Amino acid sequence: MAWTQDGSIAGTTGRSLRMEAIEIRIVAPVSAITVTPTAMTLTAGGATGTITATVEPSNASNKNVTWSSSNTAVATVAGGVVTPIAAGTATITATTADGGKTATCAVTVTSGGSPIIATPVSAITVTGDAVVGATLTAAPTPGAATGTYQWTICNIIGGIYTNIDGETASTYTLVAGDATKFIKVTFTASGSYTGTQTSAATAVVLNATQLAPTGLLGVAPTTYDGTNGTITSTTTLMEYKLSGGASYTTVTATTITGLAAGTYNVRYAAKAGFDAGTDAVVVVAAGPNAAQLAPTGLLGVAPTSVLNDGKITGTTNLMEYKLASAADNTL
Repeated sequence: MAWTQDGSIAGTTGRSLRMEAIEIRIVAPVSAITVTPTAMTLTAGGATGTITATVEPSNASNKNVTWSSSNTAVATVAGGVVTPIAAGTATITATTADGGKTATCAVTVTSGGSPIIATPVSAITVTGDAVVGATLTAAPTPGAATGTYQWTICNIIGGIYTNIDGETASTYTLVAGDATKFIKVTFTASGSYTGTQTSAATAVVLNATQLAPTGLLGVAPTTYDGTNGTITSTTTLMEYKLSGGASYTTVTATTITGLAAGTYNVRYAAKAGFDAGTDAVVVVAAGPNAAQLAPTGLLGVAPTSVLNDGKITGTTNLMEYKLASAADNTL
């Protein structure tokens, strides 16, 4: 393939031209991080302190920051909020998710107040169905524990889990890209609680199901044995087949055309994170009977006596007859 300069005309004479959509994403990497203040003094059991992190450049694509304390027995941190636990010193570190850049604040905790007795967090559990579209909920033990959450994902249950960007709430809704993978959550305690716990992995995330399409209408062919029947109100996300058929055909428009009379199955096709849907059953009725001309070449022969042996010649077994005054025909 040869590139065409900006402003030039691409020659396509004698060739087919295929246009494809492309996505261009400009990623601005993190170059540095700073914190304010770089030092603070707090009182054990007293008010918390707040550290503000600034990520450079200002247009960095990923400004996520994680916080950690070098001595959680002295001070804990969550989202930049420092809780003084007991007298001593601790270094609070802010680390960028992109590039691992760090900045620190030196925290001194004095014994002027009553030290906080931190309660350890013993577990973090996840509830909810491991199915695309479902919401998982994390709950620490004890349930009143405060802290931060980080949801993680891995292709295999026993592998190395990586953070799911931006998913730091106590709940997480599974998306199509999670299908066939495993999910965990890590809880880091803060305030009057201490410790970090990671949940067990979920079951493998399953594809979501799709309901049967609704609003479909079968339209009969214009003749009894015609093949111009249709099914209306379809979309290109669907597929169809004649009931009992071996395989489905992709729907390409809002109407399926070229159908003979019969019963058809229509469903949403499988896609990333979703299994093929439940079938909708649509009946395309038979078209109307065609008109037949009157038979020709028939000859009535009079009876020879009173024995009613009169007859009509030139008939076939495809015909029926009746006395003109009678109500029903006879085959």
